[in-house]
Amino acid sequence: MKSFKIRVIGHIAGIVLVSLLLAYVLIMKFYIGSIFLLGVLTVQIVMLFQMINSVNRQLAVFIDSLFYGSFNSSYRGNTVPLFRQLDESVRQAGIRFHKLLYENEEERQYLQAILKNIDIGVMVYDTGGEVQMINRAASKFFHKTSFCHLSELDNINPAIARNLLELKAGETIILALTDDDDELLHLSVQGIEFHVKDKSLMLVSLKNIYTALEEKETEAWQKLISVLSHEIMNSITPIVSLADMVANTVKINKTEAGIKLDTETSAETEQALQTINRRSNGLLHFVGEYRSLTRVPLPNFQLVDVVTLIGNIIRLFEDDFRKKQICLNWQIPAHLQLFIDPRLIEQVLINLLKNASESLAGRMNGEIGIRVFYNNRNRPCIEVTDNGQGILPDVLDKIFVPFFTTKAKGSGIGLSLSRQIMYKHQGKITVRSQYGKGSVFTLQF
Repeated sequence: MKSFKIRVIGHIAGIVLVSLLLAYVLIMKFYIGSIFLLGVLTVQIVMLFQMINSVNRQLAVFIDSLFYGSFNSSYRGNTVPLFRQLDESVRQAGIRFHKLLYENEEERQYLQAILKNIDIGVMVYDTGGEVQMINRAASKFFHKTSFCHLSELDNINPAIARNLLELKAGETIILALTDDDDELLHLSVQGIEFHVKDKSLMLVSLKNIYTALEEKETEAWQKLISVLSHEIMNSITPIVSLADMVANTVKINKTEAGIKLDTETSAETEQALQTINRRSNGLLHFVGEYRSLTRVPLPNFQLVDVVTLIGNIIRLFEDDFRKKQICLNWQIPAHLQLFIDPRLIEQVLINLLKNASESLAGRMNGEIGIRVFYNNRNRPCIEVTDNGQGILPDVLDKIFVPFFTTKAKGSGIGLSLSRQIMYKHQGKITVRSQYGKGSVFTLQF
């Protein structure tokens, strides 16, 4: 660029000098000389214009290349020595720009791949509810491949669009939905507000926390049961011992001299002590049963043939179902294996079949079905169905709570224990029921 400056200054100096000479010649009325000097002046002006115009053209080409993103890294520009430094600067700038474009495109594709494949739903929408972007996980939560406006979610639940539009930046809300397998989802929705070209947009993340909530609930129940069991056992055990001791003392003192009780008082005292002892032992047994909820063993995982597993369970119930005239149907694919603890899963299936059988009490044409299949997420499932009385809607969300039961002689630990066993298998147990028509329990591994 230094030589470019010198050339420009030289041309301008030449133009000025020739102009002065031309003025002098004209004053002296040397017309032939003035024509020659005028020609020289014209040539110098044209050369200066061409030189500057050449630089402008190169810069224009470079800027256009930047604007349209089509710069060629092999650009060499003008080969005239005067412009070599400029050409080299332009070429290096183009190479750098091309590299930045490539890196930005790589980063964009990388982020798009992450956004597309993560299991957390991500969605961007404006204040009017128009959806700007949504990833695969979010679409799956809403049972849609794509949609353009939040109002399109009204067919699922009109409250969804309203809650999303009312969501404030930094706020967290919970949405209740069902997935493709009719399983309940609790979506934790968090929003971040940002602005693009004076347009306010909301970026929300959607994460299913249903399993986490159930796990925390189970842990809380386990801690409560453990504390209650400890306190009750510590309180009842001495009472049982004292009741035994006093009862034995009363029996001995009936025949020993020194202490005499009348027959009625002695009988009442002995009966009261026996009642205390009997109820205390019953309470100890009660607590002992419920302590099993806090002592679910770790599964001993092994590959188990599902046909063999279900076959063993069916043989246990065949006679009982035949006596009760219950029709048992099963649909089990051959050669399917599960990585489970067969002893624990057998306990779950026995409990489900027992409950199904009890729900069919007094019902004609009772049917129980067992089906093994892969769900929409390609996860193996075991389904136990019945056409019994079903479960009341206001009871449905309580059946897995420890101690809760609708049976006159139920303990309320069977389904709760089953859910804990499934958690130990990194799976879950779900239920669908319609009162008066039957229930469907699904074990998902």
